[in-house]
Amino acid sequence: MPVSENARPKVRSAQLIGFAIAFSNVVLAGVLFGLHFAGIMPANGFVEMDASVASWLVPILFVVGLGFIGASFVMKSAMQRGAAGASMAPQQRVQTMIVVLALCDGAGMVGFVAALVTGNLVWPIVLMGLGFGACILHIPLREV
Repeated sequence: MPVSENARPKVRSAQLIGFAIAFSNVVLAGVLFGLHFAGIMPANGFVEMDASVASWLVPILFVVGLGFIGASFVMKSAMQRGAAGASMAPQQRVQTMIVVLALCDGAGMVGFVAALVTGNLVWPIVLMGLGFGACILHIPLREV
């Protein structure tokens, strides 16, 4: 059955999508803790590298992840302004929400990769938490 153009997505559906994307960061953090506590993840990560490389790789990846989060807010603003001052259609608002949530989820993915590569859990977990928090900020509270 085709959906009419005037059909308004329910806020509940948009919130469920948002929470599903946001909680992927929680799942990734859980996987890291599981690998760590099961003794599967080596202390220096799965990629052999000099300690000096790992010492600057984690901060660089952390900044990249923060860039994803910052880009989500910039992208949301730009997409909302792209509606030429008119109110956005509900489908456009949902599309905008999914794009910005994907950027926030990307920050968690960068943290996950940083942890696997370097074995460092602290800053990657912080980055996943920030990605989760940014996702929560983007989830609509009222009608989309």
